[in-house]
Amino acid sequence: MIAVAVAGVAGPADRRLPTIVGVSRRFHPVVDAFFHPAPSPAGTPAGPPDTSDPDPGTAGAAGGGIGDGDGDGGFVERFVAGRACTGPWDRTTMHGGPPSALLVRAAERTARSVGAAGLVALRVAVDFLGPVPVGPVEVRARVLRPGRRITLVGSELLADGRPVLAARTWLLRTGSAGTGELPGPPAWPRRRRPPAPEQCPPTMTDWAFGYARAIEWRRVSGDPTGPGDAAAWARQRIPLVPGEVPSGLQRAVLVADSGNGISAALEWGQWSFVNVDLSVHLSRHVNGEWVLLDARSRYEPAGTGLATSVLSDLDGVVGVGAQTLLISRLERQG
Repeated sequence: MIAVAVAGVAGPADRRLPTIVGVSRRFHPVVDAFFHPAPSPAGTPAGPPDTSDPDPGTAGAAGGGIGDGDGDGGFVERFVAGRACTGPWDRTTMHGGPPSALLVRAAERTARSVGAAGLVALRVAVDFLGPVPVGPVEVRARVLRPGRRITLVGSELLADGRPVLAARTWLLRTGSAGTGELPGPPAWPRRRRPPAPEQCPPTMTDWAFGYARAIEWRRVSGDPTGPGDAAAWARQRIPLVPGEVPSGLQRAVLVADSGNGISAALEWGQWSFVNVDLSVHLSRHVNGEWVLLDARSRYEPAGTGLATSVLSDLDGVVGVGAQTLLISRLERQG
């Protein structure tokens, strides 16, 4: 979640949601996808074909606007971000979840295009180089370490020709010979099974910015709209890209970047708690649409902090997320 300066302080009814610059509290209708493919420039060669079997939970539908950007194995895709990408601070900038998930998608497609079929993306580290404006973006991806069992892909997101996000994604082969005899971990280690999403009340229904409306939230513990640690089930209402089912890591990343938001212990109208990165580690593929985000934030007097999240699906704990935070007091404007 990328933060910028805001004006004013929220009222008592929703004290943690700031008076956001240029954003109405009225409901903003969500469009049909976070991103739409943009046409390629005339004469751009066709990009990575998505002809191999997709990873579990990933559709093989090809996106639009793909080109071979440099003729040396690097691929380029162009998209236009919609209102569903907007974050809580400014309607002109994105929440960090959608563009991070888009980089995971690029890594998965690029790996498959060079023959790394059957690998599952299980870890991504995203660095936020600057605010991501809502509008046209370009995604570039390149295989950094090819292999039949493990593949590392580097990717970056550019806006107006400027890099704003950079990521590295590891994809691993699963179901290797002889590993079936390994003992599996307990589904819910050191914790009780949480209630199912349909048993949990809706939460964050008053949050009117695009990203919050594009996700269905169900409160499990704590108060995601109040101070302190909190847990919530989340699932996408719309796809990342039209016609595609997101992969497990895409789903996890899209939600994990909200860890510092649902567990914030600071007043949104008085403090900025921007994360400079997002890392997500999974032990296996995420099953199903729902991801449980169990988040906590810790702050230091020096103005830094760390938000950590335990990520689960309906079958049990599946991974962790982490965000390095920079804390600063907001200057009141006007």
